Amino acid sequence: MSTLSSAFKLLKEGRFKDFFSIALGKFLKIENYQVDYFDFSEASGSRELVNGYTLEMDSFTGENSKKLFSNWPDSDEELRRHKKLCELYGSELEILTFKRKGQQQVEHFHFYLDPSSEPRNIPAQVLKLAKDKQAVLRIRVYTFENSRGNKLGKQSLEPAVQYLADRFQGILAWRGELNRASIKMSESSGFKKIASMKRVALPSQKGMEGIIKLNQ
Repeated sequence: MSTLSSAFKLLKEGRFKDFFSIALGKFLKIENYQVDYFDFSEASGSRELVNGYTLEMDSFTGENSKKLFSNWPDSDEELRRHKKLCELYGSELEILTFKRKGQQQVEHFHFYLDPSSEPRNIPAQVLKLAKDKQAVLRIRVYTFENSRGNKLGKQSLEPAVQYLADRFQGILAWRGELNRASIKMSESSGFKKIASMKRVALPSQKGMEGIIKLNQ
């Protein structure tokens, strides 16, 4: 039975709530997000090595992103995605890169935004939550394919905290609830869920356009 036929069958049976749920799902994109927070006061300060090596960190902005993209080892699709973010936010975007001590190749990086700069394309409720908590917004964490499985997401958190702690009191991040790998990594690093977010949008709307509802 087609989705449309199922919807009209529910309508005929008087199951209006189920009918509207299917009908809306047919014509709208409905996505669920999890909002997580890491409080800097809970950082361990540990410099314990992971897998036998430590990390060196570098920082720059989206305007100077050529140093990140010049030797990009992964797919062209991933390259386009990250370049687009750098073009969107420019100097507002702060990039932290991580590499093995004594090596030149970047293995892992973070993208951050200061909520006080009123960055574009960020849900208003998330922006307000970040400001209330004096938290920096983390909008992307990425590990290059050849370096995955080395717990770099967890290991890079402490250096990032030490770099950001003089300006912020924590890190706020959000991701789709179906992105279990990212959520699991964040939870193992000390992030805690503080809210859930639902996005309802037309198929033509991209990014974070649409209706956003935040539940704390």
